[in-house]
Order: sequence, then C-alpha cells, then structure tokens
Amino acid sequence: MKQLLFLLIMITGACTFTSCDKSDDTVDPIKENLFNSKYIVNDAGCCVLDGLQPIRAEIINDEVKGYGWKVIGVYKIMDNGKISQKDYRDMVYGSGYTDYWFKADNNLIGFLHDDVSGKNYINTEWSYDDSKGYIMRYSADLSISERYMQVLYVATLQGKEFYLYTIQKLGYTTIKNDTTKPFYGLVIYQRMTDKELAEIKKEYKLQL
Repeated sequence: MKQLLFLLIMITGACTFTSCDKSDDTVDPIKENLFNSKYIVNDAGCCVLDGLQPIRAEIINDEVKGYGWKVIGVYKIMDNGKISQKDYRDMVYGSGYTDYWFKADNNLIGFLHDDVSGKNYINTEWSYDDSKGYIMRYSADLSISERYMQVLYVATLQGKEFYLYTIQKLGYTTIKNDTTKPFYGLVIYQRMTDKELAEIKKEYKLQL
C-alpha cells in the first residue's frame, strides 16, 4: 500500500498534570487515555473524538497563540477507530511533519520536516473556531477536513512545559485502482522555548 503523506500540520479540554516526563519512560496519562478512545469521521470528513466540549477561545489565545510548537509524536488512527501506539514517523519512510508558529497576528508559519527536501517553510493564516474546537489553517478555499485540527487538550507539566494534543488529517492512502482515501492521526506538540523558536527561525532562514 502506497502512502502519500502531506502533514498539513488543536481542544475540547484543558488540564494540568505533573507525572508525565517526556524525557523518560513515565506514562503520559493523557496519551494513554486517548489511545483507549475511539474516533469517528463526521459528515464534514473530519476525524474527531466525538462528544468533547470545545475549549474556550481564551485558552487558545493565552496558551497557544504567539508560541512555536514542535511535534513530539504522530500516531495513526486505524480503520477500527483506535490509535496505533507506534509513532507513524518510525513506520513509514518519508513521513514528514510540520512544526508551527501560531503568530499573534493570526499569521501561521509551518516549518516542514521530511526525509527528502531541504529546510522549507509555509507562510499562511490560522484562526480558531470555538464552536467546534478546531484550529483552522491555510486558505478558506480548502475544505474543512484539509484545514482542521481538533484540539483535544492543552496540558502543562509542572506548570512549565505545555503540550498540545490534536486530531488532524495526515494524508491519503491508495487502496486499489488508484482510489485514495484519507487517513488521520493524533499529533502531539510541545511548546517551544523562546530559544528554540529563535533557533528554528534562523535554521530555516525565515523571512517575513
């Protein structure tokens, strides 16, 4: 099966936890809970964790807006609606991903990572739909399913490190007779420090 990945690389709840250290093998209780949940594709073609209350726009404005976010995990949602516990990036060669800088002026910079191209970035726009709990990226000419990120949680670790848990479309897979279908995944981000954001802007030679 041939995979064509274009990570277009969020919140229906916010929480704080202190027992999850991403640098070791400590269990992440949020991720474990999400692994045990089931996801559906709605009428708009968006795969979602159904029934969650969208997070307030104030949370997005205070905790997401204005910051850079780096991908720390990508987990494909399988045909049975469950999430694979293996990082998708380790399973498929060339499976790129995108770190984001959600600028305060609603400009969006995406830093592209893949195994073939150089240091490329995209410069587009973003907004938050608090009626659905979606961060919307890219041009409004695209379909909702291409633009959405359903934000599941924004979480803090010991009041210092922020994590963002999202569901979004990862790309398309070819099934037969050149027919394709979309596939989706859980994408987890960690908020960049000011130093990390400055370094990635320099690395990508960002010009605004």
